[in-house]
Amino acid sequence: MELIIKNENKILQKYLLIAAVAYQVFYNSSFRVVNTANIWKNLGYASLVILLIYCFFEIVRTKNSIHTWILFFIFLSVAVMYFYFGKFSVGMILVFTIYIFFMNTQDILSSYLIGIYLGTTGAIILSLIQVLPIKDSFGTIVLGFKNPNTIGYYFAMIAMIQIMIKKGNYKILNFIVYITAIYFNIKFFGNETAIMMMLLFILVYILFNYMRIFDKNWIITLCLGALPFILFFIALYLGNNYGEYNYIEKINKIVTSRPVIWHYYLTNYPLSLFGNDVQIYTNGLAYTVGQGAFDGAYIYFPILNGILPFIIALFGLSISNVYLYKSRNFILLTLFIVLEISGFSENLLFSFYQSPVIVMSLAMLSKTWRRENLV
Repeated sequence: MELIIKNENKILQKYLLIAAVAYQVFYNSSFRVVNTANIWKNLGYASLVILLIYCFFEIVRTKNSIHTWILFFIFLSVAVMYFYFGKFSVGMILVFTIYIFFMNTQDILSSYLIGIYLGTTGAIILSLIQVLPIKDSFGTIVLGFKNPNTIGYYFAMIAMIQIMIKKGNYKILNFIVYITAIYFNIKFFGNETAIMMMLLFILVYILFNYMRIFDKNWIITLCLGALPFILFFIALYLGNNYGEYNYIEKINKIVTSRPVIWHYYLTNYPLSLFGNDVQIYTNGLAYTVGQGAFDGAYIYFPILNGILPFIIALFGLSISNVYLYKSRNFILLTLFIVLEISGFSENLLFSFYQSPVIVMSLAMLSKTWRRENLV
């Protein structure tokens, strides 16, 4: 009887996470632009409240260490604080982190896979029946999303996560989905970053699995632990020194004007403990470079949300890289590396609903969670 109840709770927990991820993916498509009524935003907040209520009953129902209780209340208190100050993305990251404390990595991955699939499918269907735009103003196919990059990333995430699910043997299906995602990104979305992510995913996974030089090497361990910090400092250096050196201008052209945009925001909105309220100016001396197009997670996240949660997130990613490498969980490590590298030019890394990486990295700050839930 107890086992049946436990299994039912596990299924309910997955369904709730699937629903929350699916709604966020769907709501943050063009649906959010077309439907501006507060009820849709409030439904998203209601889903977070439901997740927290479930967490509270789960932590009371099950036997947990003092360490788990302390982490639960620290994360919850900080989430409430950031919600109060209007930093909703940080609060939502923490809520999702609290929620997955009672899930293993395979359940988390499968929940995100299904959630992203359902949310994306919903937006695509509405675009096909012309409720949402099927193309953007440039004539590029977006299938219900704000730009082709977003739908391209979702195709890539679905393909990568599907390979990581251990249950069942779907190698041929996984191959077809992977090739299809690459094809759509090349043919319709033109998302070069998503294509590079998918190719890098395969390359990194092969290196870790089939080249002995990457097996329990202290230099590799050090590099993996330092990777998030290295990428941050490179982005910070390029942003702060744009206009000072010619080679940075060349890099700026290669990475489609990221450094010049970073330079604008770093100059006008210096890094602070709790972040800045960014304004977009369309003319005059205060004209906003990029007009709101602000990509690059290592600059975007700390400027908007503050250096405090950003540093904690970097430590979470660093610890996760090292632990996954030492425990030989190469498939999950590969996803982390790919998202961290893509974070140099895109914002996917610190999204709580577009990928499971940031919430899992914070959960891995807990030794108990790492020991009991990494599968």
